[in-house]
Parts: sequence; structure tokens; C-alpha cells
Amino acid sequence: MPLIFISHTSFDKIIIDDFFDLLQMGCDLRREEIFCSSVDGAGIETGKDFTDWIHANLEKSRIVILFLTENYYASRFCVAEMGAAWALDKEVFPLVVPGIERDPGAVMLGRQSALVDERGLDDLRDRIARQYPLASQATSRWSLKKDEFLRRFREKIPQLPKPPLIHRKLLEEEKKRTTEAMKMNEQLT
Repeated sequence: MPLIFISHTSFDKIIIDDFFDLLQMGCDLRREEIFCSSVDGAGIETGKDFTDWIHANLEKSRIVILFLTENYYASRFCVAEMGAAWALDKEVFPLVVPGIERDPGAVMLGRQSALVDERGLDDLRDRIARQYPLASQATSRWSLKKDEFLRRFREKIPQLPKPPLIHRKLLEEEKKRTTEAMKMNEQLT
């Protein structure tokens, strides 16, 4: 059973690989404790149904990390994962790259988020340690891996592909539909 589910887009793979390594080595987690679909050996088994595998691992996880970038918001599948985490009432940790609005979107409206920086990553480690106490025992290891990750992150972030832009009118229509769906969901519960 994965402890952590990293919700991300494959367009951000060059930084997600490093982020996975930070969590695994910095928190002393086994590979099986982190689900990350774009990391070899930590994602979807060959021959398995993609959406079924995502659903099963999201449902089993204890913490869902939303790695929020422009590419994340441009991915309908990522936004669906965000909504599924909300619907499943998962413990969610929105992690926002610099330059992106801190409010993680319509589904998580008002939810506190953290930046991908020293403080945000330390807050994430604290959250993981609440679920996995062994993660808090190797502070020096975490600090070393965090510093290494942030150095590489700052180098790689400008290399991320830019998502296609959508027209503001379409965005406003989607926000309106999301708000209406949330109201309808509240009425049903």
C-alpha cells in the first residue's frame, strides 16, 4: 500500500524524478511506499489499465501530494486526480512551484498550499512524519537531500515545457461549471 501518491503531470517528469528521490532517500521511504506514475518502478505495471491503477493507488494512499505547475492545471487528468482526492477525503498536500497562484484551484478552493522551497518541503516532511514516524529520524539526511533537490529544481524549472494557453472565457465557464457541480454535490450530501 502506498503511503504517498504524487499527483503530477508527465510533462514535469524532469523535476518529478528528483522529487521522488528526495522523498525516498530524505524520508527513508521504500519505493513501494510512494506511487508516482512517471517514475520507473514506482508507477503503473506494464500491461495494467492506467486509470484502474491510478484509482486503486489513489484510494489506498494516505497522503496525496499535488505537485502544482502550469502543466498540472493544463492536464484534465491531473485536475481529475485533484477532484478524486477531494472526493475520497484524502489528506492532501498542495505543493506549488514558484510563479503559480497558491490557491490550488476550484476543487480545492481555500485549501492552504505550500511553495516548493525550504519551508514548504520541511512542512511536507513534517506531514509525512506524522504518518510515518521514521521519516523524522534522519534530519541531516533530509536537509542534504532537500538542498540538492532545490538546487536541481531551480536549474530545471525553466526547462519545463509550457502548456498551451486557453482563452479566459473558457476558463471562466469551467470555473462556473465546477462551482455549480460543487453546490449540487453539497445538496446531495
